[in-house]
Amino acid sequence: MKKIQQLMLKFSKIIVVYVLIYAAIFTAACLLLYFLKGDEPITLITAVFAFLGSEAGLLAWIKNTDTKQKKESEDYDADD
Repeated sequence: MKKIQQLMLKFSKIIVVYVLIYAAIFTAACLLLYFLKGDEPITLITAVFAFLGSEAGLLAWIKNTDTKQKKESEDYDADD
């Protein structure tokens, strides 16, 4: 069980790194598009950042839940 939790922690860190890299590349591409064409895809920008924000938020919620469960199980074990 502990190995699975460590693997999930590493996986979530990798996902966060990919989200940040993708956001930086997407922002640079949108800026380049704006400078070249003078127009920006507002709907696409909104959708991409909404997805990336929700992905990061869900990962934070999962981490928070795991931390709370771990603390509660440690408290329960200490009571025994």
